Amino acid sequence: MAVPVLGESFTVASGVGLLCIVAGGVVLQISRSTSDEGDDLLVAEFARLEARDLLVPVAAMLTLGASFVLVAIGLDGYADPLIGTAVGQTAALAAFVALFGVSSDVRSRVRIRDRTALGAFTLAGVFVAANWLAWFSALQSGTVITVVPLSNVYPLVIVGISYAMVRQVPRSPWLLGGITVIIAGATLMQLG
Repeated sequence: MAVPVLGESFTVASGVGLLCIVAGGVVLQISRSTSDEGDDLLVAEFARLEARDLLVPVAAMLTLGASFVLVAIGLDGYADPLIGTAVGQTAALAAFVALFGVSSDVRSRVRIRDRTALGAFTLAGVFVAANWLAWFSALQSGTVITVVPLSNVYPLVIVGISYAMVRQVPRSPWLLGGITVIIAGATLMQLG
């Protein structure tokens, strides 16, 4: 969307980088069926996935991608990422309030009595706000084509944290290969 709507350029390096990121994701998916590393944390997690488990994440990816194009359009008209983030967060909050207002089922399920869960959700919200501000700031100085793929290698951070929490080192060559290809792709996207 960024190329036709914003007129951004898509270089050969950007294209190869994007293909590497997609290929890395495919390799991670393949690792679930070709690895003998049954006790590897992520390989075991991938083994439990079914094709339908990807429907909501793909919809989220498409929605997020469109939102970045809208952010870039907004920053072209008003170049303050803090205000842009505040407006975006306020709109998101209004959407959630509307959802809660029209759905008694949703309202009845929102009661959080567990203090740990409430604290984790609150802290996650603060992190999301900081993330949005960082993304908006990056989009102010960069292009959607380079900023979004580079910033979306955060799953690698999740992989690192996941393995650190269980004190395990990834052993699957497919998994390590997929991660390496994703990192190479993100690097090419940034250089392109």
